[in-house]
Amino acid sequence: MSVASFWILGTWFIDQITSDAASRRYRWAKAIGNPLFWILTGLFLIHLLGLIHTSDWDYAFRDIRKKLPLILFPVVMFTGRAIEGVSFRRMWVFFVLACSAAALICLAIPFGIWDKEYTNIRSISVFISHIRFSILLVFATAVLLLWISERRKIALSIALIAINILFLWVIESLTGTILIMVVGFLFLISGEASFLSKPVRKFLRVSFPIAVAGLVTAISYLAYDYFKLDDTYTEELEVYAPSGEAYFHSKDLTMRENGHFIWRYIAWGEMQQAWNGRSTIDLDSTDHRGQVLKGTLVRYLASKGLRKDANGVAQLSDHDIGLVESGVATVLELEHSGLRRRLDKIFFEISNVANGGNPSGNSITQRLEFWKAAQHIIEGNTLFGVGTGDVKTEFVQAYIEIDTKLDEQYRLRAHNQYLTFWIAFGLLGVLLLVAVILMPLGVAGTDRGFLFTTFCVLVALSFMTEDTLETQAGVTFFAFFSALFASQKLAFHSRIRSATSST
Repeated sequence: MSVASFWILGTWFIDQITSDAASRRYRWAKAIGNPLFWILTGLFLIHLLGLIHTSDWDYAFRDIRKKLPLILFPVVMFTGRAIEGVSFRRMWVFFVLACSAAALICLAIPFGIWDKEYTNIRSISVFISHIRFSILLVFATAVLLLWISERRKIALSIALIAINILFLWVIESLTGTILIMVVGFLFLISGEASFLSKPVRKFLRVSFPIAVAGLVTAISYLAYDYFKLDDTYTEELEVYAPSGEAYFHSKDLTMRENGHFIWRYIAWGEMQQAWNGRSTIDLDSTDHRGQVLKGTLVRYLASKGLRKDANGVAQLSDHDIGLVESGVATVLELEHSGLRRRLDKIFFEISNVANGGNPSGNSITQRLEFWKAAQHIIEGNTLFGVGTGDVKTEFVQAYIEIDTKLDEQYRLRAHNQYLTFWIAFGLLGVLLLVAVILMPLGVAGTDRGFLFTTFCVLVALSFMTEDTLETQAGVTFFAFFSALFASQKLAFHSRIRSATSST
């Protein structure tokens, strides 16, 4: 990304020195007079403004260097020659093909084609963060829908869409699935779906809310199925294990695995002795995923409906022992796949926190702590923020003041771009960010259609759960496409749809 950005900067510089003075002055004057140019570059300029009351200059300059695409791409797109013709068409073709090709390479890992070890399914995204990559795939899918609507290369477009969706399913991306559904809805209500017959469009538009309602119903049922109790737990709890050791029962902790209470029927002594007789990894150490092995074993036994004693360990196969050592904490991880497995993890996270557990490492519940700390900072810095370089320092202090349960390594930033801008730059910063999101509503002379709207919606939603602009991949994606859309005058949908037919 850095090499490509500098390459684009180089071509812009050559263009500036080779263009005639009148043309160059015209483009600069046009950019300076365009409010969109100032809205986009304002995202970078406000970082410079935030230096006024910054104390951590090292962090501030690192942050500014990371945000250089926010100034680079608007300047290049607005003051350079427009990307058009063959270059414009090839750009979209390469973008779409690159995304699907990268997805195929990543999918080669779990399917055993690429012999590469991974401990977490999300780690198969070997190029960039799985979250940022998911957004790219969803946006590429939107472009493919435009090509399908033009009835050109339909088979190829459908195949690439299938690859993108398969990747989102394999990495258990709930966010990606939701975004794909949003893109589908935007496509149906846009004029781009006019190639479908009127009855088909009407059927799909009616079916969409039904499908959403069905998804909500399915998730509700899965939650019920996850948290339902096994009938055996209505009986009075036994006091002693077969060896005579007293069972540990916690009636206060109601966490469950596969319908079975985790913290009941535990005979720590005999369970440890039985485990040490079957494994070379001490029960008081960690598994291959870095989790406390004792907790992994207790959860795994519960998920199989076994008691956490010598008899329970004896009923485990050698394969089960290996799974526990590798960090598999529930048989549901083996029985379920895709989003179903992701939902199992979310249900456990919720149950863990509801029982006073530590949310560290849990992507959903730890975000609540991030936002709680962010709110604490904003309450004392609502109008002007804390400055460009002091966000990290303020979070460190905020976690102490709110007495968080998060382990120190998980005390991260807001994971919400709106909150991050509010913290750093105050009310002006978050309003500027919202202005960028609302660009399609106020852009005169540019296409306000499906693709531009889709881009802004994807960005707006990603900003809610991620600090999208705090990573190189996120800020590059946002800066490039937002500047491209805002600076172009021609209708995007017709030019992009024709890309496959002309390349």
